[in-house]
Amino acid sequence: MSAAAGRRTVLPPTLRRALFWIVVPLAVAALLALVTRDSGRSERPDDPANPEHDGTMALARVLDDHGVDVQVVGSLADLERADTAGVTVLVGDPSDLAPGNVGRVLAASRGADHLVVVGPSSRQIEALGVPVSTRTTSSVGRLEAGCESPLVRPGDALTASTALYRARPGAEGVRVCFPQPGSAAGAPAGSTGPAGALVTVPAADGRPETTILGAREILRNGQIRESAHAGVAVRALGRDDRLVWYLSAPEDLFVAGQETPSVVPAWFGPAMLLLASAVVVLGIARGRRLGPVVTEPLPVVVRASETTTSRARLYRRSRDRARMTAILRTATTTRLRSALAADPGAPVEALLEPAAALSGLEPRVVHDRLLGPVPDSDPALARLATDLSDLEKRVRHR
Repeated sequence: MSAAAGRRTVLPPTLRRALFWIVVPLAVAALLALVTRDSGRSERPDDPANPEHDGTMALARVLDDHGVDVQVVGSLADLERADTAGVTVLVGDPSDLAPGNVGRVLAASRGADHLVVVGPSSRQIEALGVPVSTRTTSSVGRLEAGCESPLVRPGDALTASTALYRARPGAEGVRVCFPQPGSAAGAPAGSTGPAGALVTVPAADGRPETTILGAREILRNGQIRESAHAGVAVRALGRDDRLVWYLSAPEDLFVAGQETPSVVPAWFGPAMLLLASAVVVLGIARGRRLGPVVTEPLPVVVRASETTTSRARLYRRSRDRARMTAILRTATTTRLRSALAADPGAPVEALLEPAAALSGLEPRVVHDRLLGPVPDSDPALARLATDLSDLEKRVRHR
């Protein structure tokens, strides 16, 4: 092999530094792009892009298989911009929808054929202007169909519901399905008939036919296959060729024209990300200048036994018998708690009887060793140390 072939090519320091400051920022940018890349999935409950137990991806795919074009809008402003003429509008998660903004939902849905609202609150019900009252419940068991409706078949049943709704007195054309048994007898004042998990109200005053669905869980992936959940959900949401699926956003909690609390500005997140990237790059650059870690042997190695002996001599010279007695008894009680399987915070008094029973010593003797007076001489302190060691051995060997 020639000498020229064996030589290594060494880049000049200036060129190496230039390559470093080019390659590192590119690598950081590529990493950030990989981390922040949108995977198309969501972790938000009731979101059609969420494949988890509390998501609704399965229902969205079933609707798509039935020829329904599902359009998801993530804010009230997006709903107002969407084309809702002749479609079904679903308010899938009204938890972030202020009652004062319900009117905007109705205005955006004015040309729709059907409006489906999942689990609205009593204030949202009032803002919708439907002759329905709400009765909140957490668990109602199995609910049979109990009604005649295009959305429900005679043998249908639901096994989950988050809220029940009633028709108000004088309401005409309101269908209440999946009633709770016995709920008609306990109807509060201002309502009539049974409380059910699905209520359909006919169109009126520019508002499309409205369906109130209290059984939020039947739309989710975890329960879509149970009972008649899938059938009811598809019939309620798949009546038109298009479904506009509205999920309220946090900004929908604020009504236009009202003073809103200050929020974090939009640039805060990107600025923090840029700052973190700069800190990482600075750390890499400074780390290269420090060089590799160098190990250095210790000038002397001190054995643990020598350290213990030296510490004991310091205590002896100071004649602090109270301190030495406390150290000996604390160590013994700590080990006794472990040997007796007692709680680590158990008081010493709680250890006296079990320790006496296992060691064979009288309770008075165990008490003197663990809680007795401080020895008044060095020989007495030495005897106490021996007695404590004897007590530990007796307890452990039993």
